[in-house]
Amino acid sequence: MIYPKPIMRGLISYVPGVNSTPKLREHDSKKAARYGYSVWLRHLVTAHKNGVQAVPRIIAEIGPGDSLATGLAAILSGADKYFALDVVPYARNNENVAVFDELVSLFRARKKIPDNNELLRQTPELESYSFPKEVLPKDFINECTSVERVRHIRDELFRLNNNCASGEAVQYFAPWTSSDIKPESVDMIVSQAVMEHIDNLDKAYEAMYRWLKKGGLISHQIDFSCHGDAEKWNGHWAYSDRMWKLIRGHRPYLINREPYSTHINYLTSYDFKIIYEKRDIDEVSSIQASKLSTKYKNMPYEDFVTRGVVIQAIKSS
Repeated sequence: MIYPKPIMRGLISYVPGVNSTPKLREHDSKKAARYGYSVWLRHLVTAHKNGVQAVPRIIAEIGPGDSLATGLAAILSGADKYFALDVVPYARNNENVAVFDELVSLFRARKKIPDNNELLRQTPELESYSFPKEVLPKDFINECTSVERVRHIRDELFRLNNNCASGEAVQYFAPWTSSDIKPESVDMIVSQAVMEHIDNLDKAYEAMYRWLKKGGLISHQIDFSCHGDAEKWNGHWAYSDRMWKLIRGHRPYLINREPYSTHINYLTSYDFKIIYEKRDIDEVSSIQASKLSTKYKNMPYEDFVTRGVVIQAIKSS
């Protein structure tokens, strides 16, 4: 079944001016801060559980969107530098300052990590949503959120430019291909529901490999669902390439329709060692395999039923 709304959205995207600037949402700084707090701490706790003991000092986030909350949470938990990498400029100075202030309050109070009762279907899932004092001890967090350090970072956020920022703590690049990150300089690269939107995955994984130090970590949550463009979660694999081109229209990005195995193959080819992998399997709300388009009809069954995955991998060499 083909929904008319995705086609209409694709057609409308050809209207001059429709895609000239990103559509910015009204911000709720408290919600944005709690979301970023949850995303960062979930990835950090998961990495710690899987053998990555040190808090990363230099991190990069792919696709932060209109809120830098995840990266700012990393800064407040000990990172010295945060690279925010996006395809188009979304970040807004005053709103990110408000989000930062909310994050400072969350860390100083060592608040519980928002769980799935508050943030539905968010992954990575944790065994405990208590503040991770074993990863971030009280004295360490007090140092990270000191008045002087918070003031310095806050002042830097006010100077953030939507195309490029070259501050000591935060650097923002849109498009991400304009970044000048030095090879083998990053400790951790994180993304949340972003890798499914990148058209040139080979270029993205190559860049991640180049930026990471040996032993550096990538931590990605990837959503393989249709993002509302079909009746069933994997209905986007029933569309022909021609139909999908119509649905995408003239938008700068949509979803790339690449399944789970594509990412595993890139990780293997770039010599990453997977240390953690948790797939979200959904057979109940799936289309029938017979409905798959020619392009996807021979996909492995594990791709067909993998709605999402959290993958953490280390650069081996």
